[in-house]
Amino acid sequence: MRPSWLVAAAIFSFVASSAVAEEPYEAFGSSGEPLLEATETVDGTTLAYPTVGAARLFSIRLTVEPGGRTLLHHHPVPTYVYVLEGEFELHYGDTVKTFKAGEALVEPLNKPTQVFNRGTVPLKMLVVQIESTEIEGAAPEHP
Repeated sequence: MRPSWLVAAAIFSFVASSAVAEEPYEAFGSSGEPLLEATETVDGTTLAYPTVGAARLFSIRLTVEPGGRTLLHHHPVPTYVYVLEGEFELHYGDTVKTFKAGEALVEPLNKPTQVFNRGTVPLKMLVVQIESTEIEGAAPEHP
């Protein structure tokens, strides 16, 4: 079964494609493009949401300068990443995957993870986490 947001996006796109909106509440001159539909993280782990505390959504625009990196960390909650500009290497375990502008992913759950910008331009990413008031979205790894 498709998520309700995907059905809504399809309906929105169909309605938005009309040449002229007949009513002021109808879509006109806008379009939607799904970026990612996932039931698993980038490493194949099934998504799981926090079951304690009240739901909380957190987002950040993260910039990593050329030659820079994030600290080694892990995510105990689903973490969606959309690459706005640049590209990066995502390191987790023995795996390295590269992502570039326009791509989206869900980072691994509960695995040491680190982002490296090996490029020559700043990396800019939108990071969105589904947290709870009891569990924050990222925690430093202590080797």
